[in-house]
Amino acid sequence: MYLFKKAKDSIVNSLQYDKTSPLMKLNYVCKGILRATFIVSLGLSALTMSTMYLDQNLINKNMVQILAATSLLLSMLSLTILRRKNGTYIFAKVQMYPFSFKDLIDVSLTAGTVTISVLDIFMCYLYLIVTFLTFLTALFLLYESLEGSYMNDNETLNLFSIQFTSVSYIGLYVTSQFCAFKSIPYHPMEYLGYIMKNIIEDIFCVIKKACNFIY
Repeated sequence: MYLFKKAKDSIVNSLQYDKTSPLMKLNYVCKGILRATFIVSLGLSALTMSTMYLDQNLINKNMVQILAATSLLLSMLSLTILRRKNGTYIFAKVQMYPFSFKDLIDVSLTAGTVTISVLDIFMCYLYLIVTFLTFLTALFLLYESLEGSYMNDNETLNLFSIQFTSVSYIGLYVTSQFCAFKSIPYHPMEYLGYIMKNIIEDIFCVIKKACNFIY
């Protein structure tokens, strides 16, 4: 009986976590992306906060504060996903199957219970949203800092730190997206079509359940 249980567990693990599958390859890439994001965002959040402390009269100070807040939140989210059980695997599934909850939810073949919670999925989507907002904020600040070339000499260092932070975030986002898309077995246009298809299916599913509940 013991040998039968071990054989069953071995088959389940080989089916769910096949190291040669595209999902598991994406899992390793996502682990590297999350580690790099944690280190870079933590360092850049400290740099941004020190820049705000040294210069109280920054142009677009509100945007710099937003960048510092999103940087800190991004480092916390990336660390949380890394530390949670199967966090990088869940994040890889979110990247592989965007907006498709039927593909995201895993059920254990041995216990028959759900192994991916809604909280884990929500956290991964929140990470992606914060990453995109940080990227847009960095783009805006980079544009504003390049326009502010008229600044005095004593403001040059703070201007350079803002430009460095913005360029670092832009580079991190572009590199992360390139590595992730390269590991996903879809053409970019096919991937976008897959996203739209899943969103439409989710909308129809919600409408259908709402109608069944009302009527």
